[in-house]
Amino acid sequence: MLDVCPTGTATGKRDRVLLLLGYYMRARASELSPLRIGDLEFVSAVLLVATKRVSKHDKSDEGREYEIDDPSCLSATRDWLAELVEAGQAGRHLPLLRTVDQWRNLGPISPKGWGLTRQAVNVLVKQIAAKAELDIASDVTAHGLRAGVPTDLGANGHGDGGEVPQGRPAAGREEDGRRNSRPRIEHAARSSDRRGEP
Repeated sequence: MLDVCPTGTATGKRDRVLLLLGYYMRARASELSPLRIGDLEFVSAVLLVATKRVSKHDKSDEGREYEIDDPSCLSATRDWLAELVEAGQAGRHLPLLRTVDQWRNLGPISPKGWGLTRQAVNVLVKQIAAKAELDIASDVTAHGLRAGVPTDLGANGHGDGGEVPQGRPAAGREEDGRRNSRPRIEHAARSSDRRGEP
């Protein structure tokens, strides 16, 4: 589907970010639509930390962080952020995903502070699937993005990529078991693990 999202257009850049972050963050449409620019942080040249603050299963609003090191996702994210900077719409509080018209103008922000609704995210994913001429395009939804990493890793005999790194407390707990306010960190698998490459 990425192949039909041209890197030279604003819509193509936005669509690439939508697909890649949806995949790596295992995000539902309702989790992608409220993303803010400030929810993304390049902690190094080769590592992006993306925070999903809204989740169906995160009733405490602690959020969950995802470390992403895939070069394609990092490049696509930088390209889209540069587009937002050029449009004067790169404040950390502003929505990450926005509507874009044929003249590269960004659409308005909703009263909820969203650039795209969850329905709009789903429509975009369906349109991209149809444009890619997937044989299952009519069945593709944004919800399918979230199954990508676990499905790809499982097919290659790996775990789901959600392991917590050594030395870091798991799932918002201190080492003695007390709850803390840090979000849980998930690691997106390296591209070689996803594709079954050595």
